Amino acid sequence: MTPDPQEHRPRLADPAASRAVLVGAHAYAHLEDLPGVQNNLTALTDAFADERIWGLPREHITVLDQPADAGEILDAVIYAAEQATDTLVVYYAGHGLADEHTDELYLALPRTRPFRPDTACRYEFLRRQLTGHEVNARHVAVILDCCWSGRALLGGMATGTDLADEAAVPGRCVLAASSATRQALALPGETYTVFTGELIRTLTDGVPRKPGVLSMQTMYTHIRSRLRRDPLLPLPELGSRGAADTICPARNLSPERLPDPPSGTPERTPVPTVPTTGGPAQRRLPARMPALIRERLLRSPQPRGLFVVPQGAVYGKLAGKVHRHLGLDGLKEELVAAWMWNTAIFGPPKGLFFTTRALRFDYGREKLAIPYEDLHLYTFGYIVDRFIMTSHTKAWTLTIEGPDKAWRTPYDSGLRADWMADDLNDIKALTLG
Repeated sequence: MTPDPQEHRPRLADPAASRAVLVGAHAYAHLEDLPGVQNNLTALTDAFADERIWGLPREHITVLDQPADAGEILDAVIYAAEQATDTLVVYYAGHGLADEHTDELYLALPRTRPFRPDTACRYEFLRRQLTGHEVNARHVAVILDCCWSGRALLGGMATGTDLADEAAVPGRCVLAASSATRQALALPGETYTVFTGELIRTLTDGVPRKPGVLSMQTMYTHIRSRLRRDPLLPLPELGSRGAADTICPARNLSPERLPDPPSGTPERTPVPTVPTTGGPAQRRLPARMPALIRERLLRSPQPRGLFVVPQGAVYGKLAGKVHRHLGLDGLKEELVAAWMWNTAIFGPPKGLFFTTRALRFDYGREKLAIPYEDLHLYTFGYIVDRFIMTSHTKAWTLTIEGPDKAWRTPYDSGLRADWMADDLNDIKALTLG
């Protein structure tokens, strides 16, 4: 049977079969108030209900403003998980607390006391409800806008597997406003908290040069790219085993969004390749582009597997093998650097390669070549997840989103794809002048 090419197109979550639970605590008896959280709930409700964005019926949106106890949250989530057959979105905004003994994440309630996790909602209880067999939703997205929210991706000492890593129940992802070691921000005088403000802008304004529907992966990458402009702001993290590309709770309202492919035509076009003959460049690149790439990659810290070829140096054994594998002629195109996740001793090199002309991604059958002139069309991000064998080791994957397709590196516990994503975005900035 010939596969239907439309099956691989991003699909908006069915509003009639989806649910959202939005939880927020803005006023506290024993903690600092967060007035922007109340605005978060109102704006997200309006965005999800907007027919242009998602069109979720308001009766399918449960808003818990100032929940009295953890049971109120869990009851609402359990009911929504039973009712939804397509997508369930669970959102929390407020203070996040880290248990000093177990490192677990707790979600603060209006009467939560400092250093008293028993007065808050334990995230592990929420995770269990969303990974149970009674959940009817095909997709579940958890969005946490609180301090230490990245701990939801790591799992605490007392937890088994976290939501994003639940292999037996596919279709889950967790979007955290900050890492496991950083606080989320609510700036004085701002209408919304920092992370949710960017989430709302992404929903209402859309993302340029992306498809007509927005996946959790696309929204995460866009929000992260905007927040990273200010080095003082915490950056969000995403935990997922591929589900983030399939969970699409919003239409893309950007006027510069990509047109929908014609009916019956595959959305993904052939992988772009580096042109072999000269032509007019779309952008004027810096004359020292290869040297600038070397300088950027040689800054510390460097991820494992990265090596830089000094200008004019004779290739070593590994660099020579990469050069031959990529088919570089040594005159028009030379190897500048490589970020590899295998040693390439017994098989073909696999990794991300920088040449004097292009960025190349090669992982077996998956191949990609982006001329530096076109680098502005691509978005670079990363996903961090708890490694499958241990509870305290992170696993990383680099994500590359282009006009026609998304690529990702394999999961690895030591590659530090966040460092490489930052390098790639800095190199992209060089091409923009």
